[in-house]
Amino acid sequence: MSGADLTGCNLADCLFSACTMPDAVWRHVVADGLTFNSMDLRGVDFSEMTVRRMLATAADLRGARLAGADLTEYKFVECQLGGADLRGASLVRALFADSDLSAVQFEGADAREVLFIRSCLANADLSRTDCRRAYFNHADCVGVCFRGANLSYADLSYADARGSDFAGASLLGTMLHGMEGKETALSRGQRAEAGAADEARERAERWVPPY
Repeated sequence: MSGADLTGCNLADCLFSACTMPDAVWRHVVADGLTFNSMDLRGVDFSEMTVRRMLATAADLRGARLAGADLTEYKFVECQLGGADLRGASLVRALFADSDLSAVQFEGADAREVLFIRSCLANADLSRTDCRRAYFNHADCVGVCFRGANLSYADLSYADARGSDFAGASLLGTMLHGMEGKETALSRGQRAEAGAADEARERAERWVPPY
């Protein structure tokens, strides 16, 4: 199915498993109930796609184009998305678990309450994204561009953010507990904005009984 053109199709409760579909075109597709399992979707154009109840497991989406797509509550599990284009996409409450998101372009995406669980975002571009209440706990965020991002109340606990750029980012109430690289990546004002609760928690964890 290499290069297949599904532009503008309406799909419901579809399962694609162990198929090869590189460079296919899914622009403006509307789908309700869509599952990709062990798929080769490299370079596929999903631009402006609208999906509900979607799950991708062990799918190869490297270089896929998802700019402007509505992927609200979409679930990516053990997927490869290196270099994919998700600029301006709606990713509200989406899940990326055990996935490779290295060098993905998220610029301007709505990523509120997204869950990045044990995923690699190394060198990704999250500039100007809305990441309020997003979850980056234990994520690999080395070299990520967070310039101008809204990270208010996000959880960056134990994330590795060495070499990341947080210039102009909002970190109001952001959880930075155990985050690697915060001393050099964040300004003094940003660390203060993140809140004293983080420091209080660190002091509590360092406490040992006096005997």
